[in-house]
Amino acid sequence: MIHTVIAYGYDWWRGDPRPELTPLAGFSAAPSDDYLLLARLVRVDVVEVERRVARGSQPYVAWMGKRPVAYGWSAAGRYEAPPTGADIPLSPDERVFWDFATLPEWRGQGIYPRLLQAILAFEGPAASRFSIGHAADNAASQRGIVKAGFQLLAEFVQTADGEVGAVVIGRPERALLSPFRSMLEAMPVENRGDR
Repeated sequence: MIHTVIAYGYDWWRGDPRPELTPLAGFSAAPSDDYLLLARLVRVDVVEVERRVARGSQPYVAWMGKRPVAYGWSAAGRYEAPPTGADIPLSPDERVFWDFATLPEWRGQGIYPRLLQAILAFEGPAASRFSIGHAADNAASQRGIVKAGFQLLAEFVQTADGEVGAVVIGRPERALLSPFRSMLEAMPVENRGDR
């Protein structure tokens, strides 16, 4: 079946290999409760930051020295999947990472994979399965996600007649346990398994 890849989904489970990244002088990352800072970084109003937190997402900020340079969110309990807004329930041990950005002047320094790994450490043992995705044309996100240790799980595709589907790339048993499972079950195109 002819189709175009529109997005990719990845996962990392506690116990999976996590590449050791060389230290980056001045880098740190932590959860943030500074809603004004987050609103400025994310370019939304404080009400939107409060809404995201109320829906179960934890914001994180990466710093170089005293300068905030990147941010990202970890959803627990439920995940509102863009662009459809589908409300995906998450089990207590699942997290979905979403809406990450590194400020333009700080890109290309390896901040993104270090932020992802910092969040994996902060999430603690209660969370054991993590998922993240990116648009097909976002090569920088792909590099950072893979560098942090996430494995490709699925391609989300659009067929020639406009239908959206999914191609399982990783281990099928993990795909069906991921937060992407509702999308994978609803719109499978094919399954390539452990390729």
